[in-house]
Amino acid sequence: SGAEEDWSTNKGTGGGYTVVDAPLIGVPLLNGGPAGCATAGALCADGTRYAGVTPDGKLHMFTTPADAPGTYTWNDGSTNYFDTAIEPDCFNDNLPGPDITCATGQNNTALLAGAPAGADAPYAAAEYCDGLSAHGYTDWYLPSQIETNVLYTNRTAIGGFAAVDYWTSSEAHIDTDAAMVSFGASGTNYREPKDQLNNVRCVRKSSCADPYGMAGDIVYNADSRVLQWCDGYKWLAAGPVAPGGPTGGCDYPDGTAGIINFNSTTRIMQYCDGGAWQRVVTASDACVQAPGGMCQNGMIYAGRSPDGNQRMYITDDTFETNLAWGPDSTTGVPLCVGQPTGTPSCSTGYANSQMIAALGPTQTAVTYCTDLVAHGYDDWYLPARNELVLLVPLYDAGIGNLSSNWYASSSESSTNHSWLVNLSMGGAFHEPGFKPNVDPIRCARLDRGATNELDVGLVHHWKLDEANVGGGDTIFDAVGGVNGTVSGTLDSVAAQDGNGVLFNANNEYITFPTIDALRGKTQFTLSAWMKRTASNSLLLVGELNTSTGHGGAYLDFWNDSNVYWAVPNSAVGGYDEASAASNDTNWHLITLVYDGTQTGNSNRLRVYRNGVLVGGAFYTGTVPAVSYSGAAVPFIIGRWTGGTTYHSRGTVDDVRIYNRPLSAEEVMALYLATGG
Repeated sequence: SGAEEDWSTNKGTGGGYTVVDAPLIGVPLLNGGPAGCATAGALCADGTRYAGVTPDGKLHMFTTPADAPGTYTWNDGSTNYFDTAIEPDCFNDNLPGPDITCATGQNNTALLAGAPAGADAPYAAAEYCDGLSAHGYTDWYLPSQIETNVLYTNRTAIGGFAAVDYWTSSEAHIDTDAAMVSFGASGTNYREPKDQLNNVRCVRKSSCADPYGMAGDIVYNADSRVLQWCDGYKWLAAGPVAPGGPTGGCDYPDGTAGIINFNSTTRIMQYCDGGAWQRVVTASDACVQAPGGMCQNGMIYAGRSPDGNQRMYITDDTFETNLAWGPDSTTGVPLCVGQPTGTPSCSTGYANSQMIAALGPTQTAVTYCTDLVAHGYDDWYLPARNELVLLVPLYDAGIGNLSSNWYASSSESSTNHSWLVNLSMGGAFHEPGFKPNVDPIRCARLDRGATNELDVGLVHHWKLDEANVGGGDTIFDAVGGVNGTVSGTLDSVAAQDGNGVLFNANNEYITFPTIDALRGKTQFTLSAWMKRTASNSLLLVGELNTSTGHGGAYLDFWNDSNVYWAVPNSAVGGYDEASAASNDTNWHLITLVYDGTQTGNSNRLRVYRNGVLVGGAFYTGTVPAVSYSGAAVPFIIGRWTGGTTYHSRGTVDDVRIYNRPLSAEEVMALYLATGG
């Protein structure tokens, strides 16, 4: 890994925070104002006026609707002029001066307002703006010379300006003069003695709140355990929000919460969330991989659809409304029956909405969404019951201004009732949503045309969602048709992606036939969610019957406080493996990526925990170029049979095999899509 930087110990709303300034180089130039007040002079919802784009073209600037009351001197009103740290190059008649302080009104104001008593402080004009609390903001400042020129250009649309001189926060002479802009003389940029009285109009730039930050600022939020950055309006997550899982620091390399580094192996930026290294999402991630991220067009990424196949988005809160669902009559959509997963219509909001919208405008809630054009798309729909449940983490993290009331879904429970979902109650279902009642509506859309990269090369998928099963019962393969047989009695319990199966070390296990995708191959991926019951419990998944022949590919937590990833070699009962320390009882997505076309153990056998490459894994043996294809070995979940028989104590969920090596980005996507 590359160099690390500590970005703070706590930058969340519950404690102090430290803003790390990030250069705005490369930020695209703005074209027009924000939603709701897009043109210069427009009255924004908060009562401010949109003043225009800052001179560098990268931030929005807002002003009060009227001048400050009265007039102000630039200094304390005396003639005992003093030089400030602001460079005195901002006058040049009608042209802005060359110095940077001709443009940096916010910094200029902070310097003047913080000047010690004496000299020619207090600087009255700057201190008025610095101390202003108006329209819900306290970050007002006296604009610089060039920023005041923006006000002059848009003066008619903004309104309230007099044909007089206005102070700027830029200096124009080493001692005596400050820069001003004359609104009564064609916007002349000139200078006047600092003790003269002029008008003042304060401005502010687009920023983020809780904590305060400007566009480009980056902070680590210890309350939600996520790195976040300010886009000028909202804090956007750079990874999973409130990820849960382990705490106490990160491994491989060692790190504490807020540490960020460059992983030179996977060539990604990553940060420590206090327990695991998280990949920093990028613009190429189709908005962001982390639920709660806001896209450039304003819609919010909600996570993977309930089936994990597509990315789902919701509108921002400006498009939320309250409507009646419709008449209390049947629509013909199959009823959503059962909890927590239920029948297909519990998850298929797009299909539900298409059928309901065809009945006409009386279906008020659905047609609002299907007729909606927002954020550049017209394929919105009313989400199904299980799709609304995906919004619970967003609500918990305060993202999207989601309501604590019951949201209406497009899933029906009976002729005259729809399912309602309460996000503030952890996504609790409520069946008797009487259709004529008025409820909150939030629309959703899917990347329906996009290929799901997590389906490409998937040859076996054991979801392990079956209800409690006993000896002889079947565990179904959702993709490859290679089903397993249960020995003993397995309990179905809540897991990371739906339900999983719990092993209690009572000789219960699942046996599958030999998996051809793992034998005699140069490439494959094996992945499973695993959670052991105690720190020394065994938990076993893979080709684990070495008493009948050769060992094989497997994942296991062993009683030596390690987790193991292995690939079969040509020796009887042989395998080559990687291991890493792991002795907790948390959920982990353990992923083995094998690529025999590469050279070196760490390239042929890449091992991941929770979507992140385990950089400090210890390798035993030489990982082969081709996995062994000799004696058949069954694939087993829950038991290892060799010279000694070992049994599992813990829960396993969502076991997958791919016929290709997943990329680092895909492993992270798999982690996020299946409950990470």
